[in-house]
Amino acid sequence: QNMKTRRQRLITDDDVVTVPTIVRAKEVTKEVTAMTGIAATAATVTTVPPNTGNNKRTKRIHATGGTSMPNSDSNSNKNINNCSSSNDVTSEKVNEARKKMDSLLSAQREAAIRVEEAKQEIIQAQNKLKTCEAKKESIQNEVDDTAQELTDLLLQVKSNWNEMYKKLVEYKEEHGHCDVKRTLSPGEKSANPELAALGAFVGKVRLEARKPELERMTGYIEPYKLIALNRIGFDFDPRENYWLENYEKLKSYMAEHGRGKMPSRRKSSLGVW
Repeated sequence: QNMKTRRQRLITDDDVVTVPTIVRAKEVTKEVTAMTGIAATAATVTTVPPNTGNNKRTKRIHATGGTSMPNSDSNSNKNINNCSSSNDVTSEKVNEARKKMDSLLSAQREAAIRVEEAKQEIIQAQNKLKTCEAKKESIQNEVDDTAQELTDLLLQVKSNWNEMYKKLVEYKEEHGHCDVKRTLSPGEKSANPELAALGAFVGKVRLEARKPELERMTGYIEPYKLIALNRIGFDFDPRENYWLENYEKLKSYMAEHGRGKMPSRRKSSLGVW
């Protein structure tokens, strides 16, 4: 309206219109036209009614081009529902994991208690073992002392073992050792039945001597018998002693003839060994 008044003032009956005045009037007209266009454009903007709550997507017309926008309220509701469901699932998994961990920790504590109890039992068993070993050693010494004192008396008791022992003593006095031949030919057995019986006796004594200690205590060999056999130099393991004896002979032979020099198999039993 102000622009229109200014234009009217430029052209009146009393005014003298000049060329600069006309140019200025045209410029003012352009400014008014531009301002009028802006107002008209602003008036064409369409407002959008509020969301009625339905699930349909509504469109909002923008002054810059009229593009549509999705319903943000509906998407927000969906996001809230999804988050709620996700939280529920996560909570269940956490509870299950906690229960499992609590169960494992309880089992771990129980196992630790059992280990400590077992350690205490081991300590008690070790102490008991030491006590029993000391008692056993004391009794063993007493048995040995008693057997030494009673061996001569017990050998006088009439028994098959004592009779065979006396024959072994006689064999030792005659041959110088107690290694009675155990393998005899049928002719030798018939000619020397006593020698065959003595060989069987020696074999049985060696077999009984190799048994564990508990079996020997309730078996064939009593303590006094072992003492009596040791008196005459009885060899309880002739094979091992034979090997050791030949080993010492071989060491002496190499020391005399040089390392690596072996005795002849045809000339000596050491070579055969």
